[in-house]
Amino acid sequence: MADRLWFDNLVVVLSLFSDSRPGSSDSFLLGLAFKSLGYDINKIGVSVIECGEKTRLPLFIKVCQSIGIPFNVAIDVDILLIAT
Repeated sequence: MADRLWFDNLVVVLSLFSDSRPGSSDSFLLGLAFKSLGYDINKIGVSVIECGEKTRLPLFIKVCQSIGIPFNVAIDVDILLIAT
């Protein structure tokens, strides 16, 4: 992770699905979304880091904060359905 953070202008930390793993389609799709808006994430210095489970988010956030890299977090919303 650190090798992708040091020279970036922005980091997007993903925790979208419980089965997310490095190289999954989440980061690829986010790259395509940027591209459709006319941005090349490599040229503008945006890294997409998949952290997996939401319990790992605090670690990634602390790393970004400690080295002064701006970041955004993209997560899915787990919904608890309670039967009545």
